[in-house]
Amino acid sequence: MNEPDDREPLPDCDAFRMLEQVCTVDPRYAGRSVLHPRVGARPMTIEDHWKDIAAIVLREGVPRVIRVHFETARNLFLNSWFVYRF
Repeated sequence: MNEPDDREPLPDCDAFRMLEQVCTVDPRYAGRSVLHPRVGARPMTIEDHWKDIAAIVLREGVPRVIRVHFETARNLFLNSWFVYRF
């Protein structure tokens, strides 16, 4: 495996975003599709991404400190829609 050259510029998707691009989908998500029973394949939306994450839940009785970390992780995963490396 080749090591990246430190002098090589970052790809746009890894660079600090311009303000007007902050809430746009990371290009690595833009190519994803969802299979819909009646429509067939369609582009994935942030709503699809949210529903997938919302389905991941903890059992009752999990200590608060764990729930806080868990919700932080789910929010970070949700925001990976905008910054894939999250």
